[in-house]
Amino acid sequence: MKSRHVARLLIFVAAILLVPLALNHWLPSKRPFNRQPLERLRANRPAIVLIGDSLVHAAIDPKLLENELGEGKVEMIWRGGAASAAWYLSLKNYVVASGVKPRWVCIFFNYDLLTNAAFRTTPTYRAFLESLMHGEDPVFKEVLGKQSQRETPLQRIASWLYPLNDRRHHYQEKISRFAFRTEASVGPKIKGLPRRVNEIFDVARLRQETLPQTPEAVAARPLDFSADPHKNFLPHIVQTAHDAGIAICFVRVRPNPGPDNDFQEGPGLRRYVKELREWIESRGGIFVDTTGNKQFTPDMYLRPNDDHIGPWAKERATKIYAEELRPVLNR
Repeated sequence: MKSRHVARLLIFVAAILLVPLALNHWLPSKRPFNRQPLERLRANRPAIVLIGDSLVHAAIDPKLLENELGEGKVEMIWRGGAASAAWYLSLKNYVVASGVKPRWVCIFFNYDLLTNAAFRTTPTYRAFLESLMHGEDPVFKEVLGKQSQRETPLQRIASWLYPLNDRRHHYQEKISRFAFRTEASVGPKIKGLPRRVNEIFDVARLRQETLPQTPEAVAARPLDFSADPHKNFLPHIVQTAHDAGIAICFVRVRPNPGPDNDFQEGPGLRRYVKELREWIESRGGIFVDTTGNKQFTPDMYLRPNDDHIGPWAKERATKIYAEELRPVLNR
């Protein structure tokens, strides 16, 4: 009788361990490479490629910019929540891999995103970053590999046996969003409810993966410029463009200046930007700083304390960026 109970217990334990083990190796542990931007570049063969996050998408109409500059086709590669890791991978695996060799690649950024390597690389954004990679990227691993080095031998064994464990946050978020959509579809219709819920309970926001939106919050952050290739993606971005023979420029986006239209930055941010500019220009890159351009007025922004340009001002913003970029791109 005792041996029968032990056998049942062993069968139960084996089922608990082996079924997830089988599922972990049957289900894909990574999102496949997204080829659409690559094919779009090859089809359109742009002369200028803009890379950035939702700020560039909100502010620039590529077709209008193309007409304003008159320098050939303009293509935009953007994704909300993208940061330096995504920009490096987009440059390498889309722009360079396409073989198109545009005249210019312009990367749009704000604050210290160019050197804040870990920003938006956590499980919330991991699936998106996987779609930009062919398997493991050596530079990605070099810059962000310290996390895996901190794992204990037992944690590494668990990750090897159950590879989907590293993506558990991704699946939890998918389940939560599915549940929300289901609830919203059967409940009373409330205008703007999904947007407001996303703003309040956005996973990235709750995990502090959003940028500070006030000068005081920016001033409170440590801002130390570093071009160490072991610590951030900026030197890899510049080197990748140089090796491909592509001219590169970095465009600093003007944040929401506030009601007085006077964007203020503290001494720490000014020092950081000065060192960033000097390093980029010493490597042959171009640095375009639009933060002092008061043509970007408060009424153009989506909401107070929001750095996104509103849809009503997109045409106007595009023409301002054309003015900023024309002297650079005509060189």
